[in-house]
Amino acid sequence: MLLEHRLDEPIVDLPLPAGLAVRQLDLEDLGAYCAFRPDQDPAAIRQRLAAGEWAFAAWEGGRIVTAGWTSPRRAAIEYLGGEMALAPDEGYSYDLFTASAFRGHGLAAAARIPALRHAREHGCRRLFSALLPENLPGWSTPAAIGFRAIGWIGYIGPRPLRYRFFCHLDAQAGERRAGPSAEYLSAATALFLLSG
Repeated sequence: MLLEHRLDEPIVDLPLPAGLAVRQLDLEDLGAYCAFRPDQDPAAIRQRLAAGEWAFAAWEGGRIVTAGWTSPRRAAIEYLGGEMALAPDEGYSYDLFTASAFRGHGLAAAARIPALRHAREHGCRRLFSALLPENLPGWSTPAAIGFRAIGWIGYIGPRPLRYRFFCHLDAQAGERRAGPSAEYLSAATALFLLSG
């Protein structure tokens, strides 16, 4: 599913539990981030930061307990093996992760609020995110902070002949229809043309 959050709409205010602090990560936090996410390549994290992507993390003491990333110019969707082109005033929210001991308490949602405000302050009009429909626990955070499903994205066929698609959810009729609405065409986001 492709999700959207329009940043010209009010951003909810979710309280952060006592003992936690949220801030944007920088290169000095690389060690703490890699301790939190040992599956991540430090060189890839450096590249993300150098490319202008940002991450906000919630800290308890000296350790990160939840973090999520935002990319301002491109949306690389690993499980689709491609990228969405984004307009200059759009961003992509991705790789939200919470340490297992801290899941189920709304920490990820509260920690994403500063990231939404940061995106709006830096000229983002809307953010996108992608979520596998079967990832039922993964739906709680986007729903809590104001993301809504706007369509299906995916592909059919092997790579040389791969057909990529975007099927827009018509919010007024509650129906799915093939192809983007006129608004999405005019926004030059090319949501249904993922580069292969």
